[in-house]
Amino acid sequence: MEIVLSKIKSLNSNAQILALSATVKNGKQIAEWLKAKLVDMKWRPVPLKEGVALNSKIYFNDGSVDELQHGYGDSPIGIALDSVKKEVRHLSLQIRERGLLRWLLMLQH
Repeated sequence: MEIVLSKIKSLNSNAQILALSATVKNGKQIAEWLKAKLVDMKWRPVPLKEGVALNSKIYFNDGSVDELQHGYGDSPIGIALDSVKKEVRHLSLQIRERGLLRWLLMLQH
């Protein structure tokens, strides 16, 4: 991250940078380096869970286990793709159950 930000600053010293992170630990240092204001917020729309991925499963520190279902492997990108696919499936079921698809289609006309 520092390399990219240094390059941006060298190309345009007036560049405005908005940086968001759910897990950055040195936000104060980064804000000072960027001569920026740190906005530190503890609220999250969903809980942050920590875990270890092994053999197509994620073992979370709260004792729960999530099985990776879509065959993308347990690399970081595989875990992300699996998560997105699960959320899209959940959203599509909610749309179908609540009849939202008809409503969304009416908005387009």
